[in-house]
Amino acid sequence: MYGDGTVYEEKNGKYQYYTCRFYDNGKSRKKRFPHTKAGEKEAKNFARAIRKLKENGFEVCASSVSLGEWIIEFMRTYLKPKYRPQTFERTKYTAKKLLPIYALPLDQVTADHIQALYNSYAGTLSPASIYKIHKLLNAAMKKAFITRRILRNPMDAVEPPKVTQEEISIFTFPELLRLFRILKRNDRWRRYYSFFYLLLVTGMRIGELCALCFEDIDFDNQEIHVCRTKVGRAGNNFNEPKTRSGNRYIPILFDKALDRIRKLRHEGNISRLTGFLFVTKRGNAWNYNNVRRDWVKICSEAGIELKHIHAFRHTFATAALAKGIPVLEVSRILGHASATTTLNMYGHSMPGYNRRLIEEYQRKKAKIRPQIEAAK
Repeated sequence: MYGDGTVYEEKNGKYQYYTCRFYDNGKSRKKRFPHTKAGEKEAKNFARAIRKLKENGFEVCASSVSLGEWIIEFMRTYLKPKYRPQTFERTKYTAKKLLPIYALPLDQVTADHIQALYNSYAGTLSPASIYKIHKLLNAAMKKAFITRRILRNPMDAVEPPKVTQEEISIFTFPELLRLFRILKRNDRWRRYYSFFYLLLVTGMRIGELCALCFEDIDFDNQEIHVCRTKVGRAGNNFNEPKTRSGNRYIPILFDKALDRIRKLRHEGNISRLTGFLFVTKRGNAWNYNNVRRDWVKICSEAGIELKHIHAFRHTFATAALAKGIPVLEVSRILGHASATTTLNMYGHSMPGYNRRLIEEYQRKKAKIRPQIEAAK
């Protein structure tokens, strides 16, 4: 029985090796070297290196673990317990992009390897997708360093990909006229009229509106309780809002919107007091993928530029700020975690925003100037 760090001769068929047996994170492993004097010396040096690492508190000899094995362990141990299933699935898709360097030993991954991987995806993947790879690698390598699996973190020398924020896209008034004219006149698309109208006048996300039930609406106080979002393509699968601010009560600002919701409750002689506002023939809530498929055709028929459906939300936020609604209120309605997020995205829409900044600067400058003169 060979102990931890033992070097011995091993015969495997017609081949002989010098083998170092050691424990790696509780698992028994072997590393083979050529059956030569140089190989024996290399095996003994390897055994000494293992002992030195363990004396310094390292649990694992990382050279026996590949980057791919560590990524899988890191995701299963540290990410899966705190991620939503859909988020974890997306992260698994991101992890597949690391396949070109999966086989590299964890402790031999260098900044050059990682930078070359990023460069290989330039022009193939978007900067945002490359940044997701960087974010996953950065978290995994940081955890490997903290848990003493590697001696140094190669991510410290890696240049993260630059991601430029896309310009907010909103609908113009003529585009909205053409769009809702088509929705009203075309029998094929009429069922979407109320859906897109509510997106426009409430600022809700599409998943939130798909998951909205009549029980969530207070008709007396003209309020909507946003408390879930639709996920997945089939069935009725929902998530709670990601943040506390996502679970919110928002006002129904327009009487027409309230009338639209009331009409949705009545189908012929049947009045629905419960259930989803927008349902399929099978009784399931609408989902984004089905709406998106028809949305492309609707834009084409209306003769307007194809925009993301999220543009309804952007249009609502921009119009609300332009009408002078306080940014904190707009942020609350949108469900942003911070008013700073709202300002960063839509601050340019606030009337006189730059003028107020200039005036504020001038006021502060006027207060400081006498102090400077007195100091002279």
